[in-house]
Amino acid sequence: FRMVLAEARSLIRQRDQIEKLAHAMLTDHADYQRLCTIPGIGPIHALTILAEAGDLRRFGHHRQFLKFCGLDLATCKSGTF
Repeated sequence: FRMVLAEARSLIRQRDQIEKLAHAMLTDHADYQRLCTIPGIGPIHALTILAEAGDLRRFGHHRQFLKFCGLDLATCKSGTF
């Protein structure tokens, strides 16, 4: 049990270091600041979103970003397909 607890503490320390580094590197980035205002999005999630999506301003509408993420919730059907 002590080994598992020590490993968990080590992982928490590593996560904290990554959060501090991400915040230090991206503190002036406008998209990072905006992402961090969303509840549940911290430095690591914001860093991951920016790493995967790139410049968020290239999406003209939030629906474009949702489609990029594979979360296209609206299906358009004309009845012929």
